Amino acid sequence: MKTTKIVIIGAGIAGITCAIYLKRANKDFVLLDGNMPGGKLVNLHKIENYPGYSSISGPELALSLAKQLKDNDINLEYDEEEFEEMSKCDWCEDNDFTTLYELI
Repeated sequence: MKTTKIVIIGAGIAGITCAIYLKRANKDFVLLDGNMPGGKLVNLHKIENYPGYSSISGPELALSLAKQLKDNDINLEYDEEEFEEMSKCDWCEDNDFTTLYELI
């Protein structure tokens, strides 16, 4: 994985949305996931009332998200082991968290 100040952990709806906005702002980042784009929604049979869709299946929405990544030239890095390590976090006293993973 390349060295960067911004790492998006997870390619669910929130991670992909973040990646699109960072790309539009010309920021350097890494989008990392251990599996496929879409996160847990790929396991959903039916999603109703999602903005832009009255009804869509989870896998269809995941394909739509993956297409948007491709259309915006956003690279999704797949590394299950690194994803698991980076998604561990430790809660601090001020109710914020810091990752236990250090990028070098």
